[in-house]
Amino acid sequence: MKVLTDNKYYGEIADVIREQNGTSNTYTPPQMVSALKDLFYEEVEGVSPITFQGIGENLLDYRIDGASGGVGDRTSNLYNKNSDNYGKNLFWTPSGILTSSTTYYGSSIISVTPGTSINRIYTGTSANYFFSDDLSIKKSISQSGSQENGVALTVPDDCTKFMFNISNTISNDIVYVVEGTTAPEVCEPYGYKVPVVVSGKNLLQNNAATQTINGVTFTVNDDGSVTCNGTANETVRHMIGGIALMSGVQYKMSGCPTNGANNTYRLDPRLTTGSVVISFIDNGNGVVYTPNADVRINVYIYIQNGYTCDNLTFYPMIRLASIEDDTYEPYIEPTTTNIYLDEPIEENESISLSDTNTNIPTIRGTNVLTVDTTVQPSNVYVKARKESQYETIMRERYEEAQAQLEALESGGE
Repeated sequence: MKVLTDNKYYGEIADVIREQNGTSNTYTPPQMVSALKDLFYEEVEGVSPITFQGIGENLLDYRIDGASGGVGDRTSNLYNKNSDNYGKNLFWTPSGILTSSTTYYGSSIISVTPGTSINRIYTGTSANYFFSDDLSIKKSISQSGSQENGVALTVPDDCTKFMFNISNTISNDIVYVVEGTTAPEVCEPYGYKVPVVVSGKNLLQNNAATQTINGVTFTVNDDGSVTCNGTANETVRHMIGGIALMSGVQYKMSGCPTNGANNTYRLDPRLTTGSVVISFIDNGNGVVYTPNADVRINVYIYIQNGYTCDNLTFYPMIRLASIEDDTYEPYIEPTTTNIYLDEPIEENESISLSDTNTNIPTIRGTNVLTVDTTVQPSNVYVKARKESQYETIMRERYEEAQAQLEALESGGE
């Protein structure tokens, strides 16, 4: 089907764009295409963490490019279901022969470390476990009933192999083998995973409780800000939270209302490695941190001895330095989406939404996307729908109406 147009329609399209971007702008047809795209979605790429605007929906698209060493960390599951010996009972002999069976299926051979513990989860009716070296079975254990919460087993000192069979053919049952004695909360598939973490602009979570210290009461507000009242009878340094900083990434901090005379009150950030303080900075506004190694920043509210606080409110925020806007936003709990792979993503390889069919949700507003793997991607591309000015206006009006309604219902004006 052909779509016919002329200058009249180009003019009407440009007028629609001008409603959003300003009435004085002029556009050629190719410029209109880019301008229309800018109205409805944002495309960003670079080395993570990267930032973009979202409306709380799934990403429209993404791509993660591999790097030397492979992007993707091994999952904790030692059990590779793809190599199962379905329909065979594990009557192992010194030569490793499997006897045919219609009611049992057997696992592959799993490498284990002598003297350690492993935990096994399954939902079959009974199971047999076998530990061996490379030559013969050394120890066998029988277990009745489903073990959905796991069963801890100790690897004999002279064994490096583990096998099992279950007395019914399973296609959908949970099967998981992990090192240690504790059953996992989430059973992951065998292979590799790429955790993609989406958080809000403010990376600093206020973990402090409302409390009084040395005469000053610190009240934690619903948005994570802190209001101080009272007179300090000793110097106060009240810790409100901290974050682990990524090596080579720049951060900015803000949130002190204004520094008092001679720094009588301030945000007091301290960089630490382990339990050792490696530096601290007296000014809590506009400070940029670029650690050369992985360190942590703990943030305190400092009140000088004798200073009287009168509804003094701090809005502590740590954000990426690439985010210029220092308008305070409450901390939002990050969400992690695991992308599971058979193999890590190497150089000149990539994965995308169409490859994985795994959705990545966003938050409304500024999104910070981090790929939480040992080897970082060489590049990350995201495409997200953003809120138009019309949607922003309508949402803000709705929120105002809701606030007025709640005030009326609670007896306010």
